[in-house]
Amino acid sequence: MPSTCIAKASVMAKKLESVVQSKAG
Repeated sequence: MPSTCIAKASVMAKKLESVVQSKAG
């Protein structure tokens, strides 16, 4: 299902964002 793919992508993006923020901070 495309909706689950989008949900997984958004979750991965948020995790990646938090990792980038923790490294930058």
